[in-house]
This record gives sequence, structure tokens and C-alpha cells, in this order.
Amino acid sequence: MTSKSLAAAVLASLMLTGCAMNYTFLTGLSASTQRVEETQSQALFGWMSDNVFDLDKACPQGVAEFGSYISFTNWLPSFFTLGLYTPRTAYAVCAQPAPTAQATP
Repeated sequence: MTSKSLAAAVLASLMLTGCAMNYTFLTGLSASTQRVEETQSQALFGWMSDNVFDLDKACPQGVAEFGSYISFTNWLPSFFTLGLYTPRTAYAVCAQPAPTAQATP
């Protein structure tokens, strides 16, 4: 095996391991059916990013769950650009609206 073949095999192995971190945070609020997703651009395997996902704007009534992940369609551009461009999907599951207080006569 030549050194170029070995380097290509090592690079392919690293790209195929799925070393991206997916995370989910639960806030303890009851979840509604409303889910908001946003694809964010990152560079150098996700090490360089200035993306902000505004949870207050996405879910004004509160957030029950939020996180981010790399799907197969996010992973493909990363593979073909050798990690220079690595998109990620950020998401939020909105909380159930708070019940309104009823006035007693």
C-alpha cells in the first residue's frame, strides 16, 4: 500500500466514524407538537462556527427540548469537502403554552 493510499484510507476511516457530537437537552417542561429546525453552517469539522440559534424567537412560550445533530444529508457535504464545510441541524421542541388563569367571581 502506497503512502497516498494509506493516507486516503485513514482519512476515509476518520470521516466515516461519525465523530460528530449530537446532543439533546431536556428542560423539564411539557413538550408540544411544534418543532423548529435550522441548518447551520460550520467549518473545519464543526470547530469553527459563529451560529446562534435564538430559542426565545423560535419558541416564545418556552422550550421543552433543544439540541443539534448531523444527519446523513448534513454529513454528505462534509465528506465531499473533506470537512471544510460541515452543516449541522439545530432544533427546538417548543413547550406547551401555560394554562391561562380563570377569574373566580
